[in-house]
Amino acid sequence: TLINVNKHLKKNSYFIFDFWYLPAVLNLKPQKKNSIFQNFQYKINRKVIPKISLNKNIVEVNYTFKVNDKKNRKKYIYKEKHSMRYFSINEIEIFCKFTGFELINIRELNSNSKPSDKTWAVHAIIKKNKNI
Repeated sequence: TLINVNKHLKKNSYFIFDFWYLPAVLNLKPQKKNSIFQNFQYKINRKVIPKISLNKNIVEVNYTFKVNDKKNRKKYIYKEKHSMRYFSINEIEIFCKFTGFELINIRELNSNSKPSDKTWAVHAIIKKNKNI
C-alpha cells in the first residue's frame, strides 16, 4: 500500500491512515458479536465471528447477515470474510523506512492520545521523503 501511495504523492506530502494496533488486539481480543438493525421494511441480524491468527498478525472476521424483508416476506443470507491485519509501531516505522516515508506521529483514532493496549484503532501521520 505504501509503495502505491508513494507513487501518487509529491515529495514532502503527508499521508494519514488508520490501522488496528497490535498491543490492543492482543489485550482486548476480538469478540463475537450479534447485532440487530431494523426499519419499517427490513430486519437485519448481523453475526460477527472473529478468528485470530497470531503467527500472521491477522484477524479473520466472518460476517453473516440474515435479512428479513418484512414487506415481501423474503429471507436472505449473506456471508463475508474480512482479513484484518494489525500492526505494531515498529512495523509501521520499518514499512515507512523502506517505502520512502518518515513516521511523524501515531495517535489514538478518536482521542488523539498516545496509543495503549486498550487502543484498538490508531492513526499514523507519515511524510513522503523520497520517490522509490
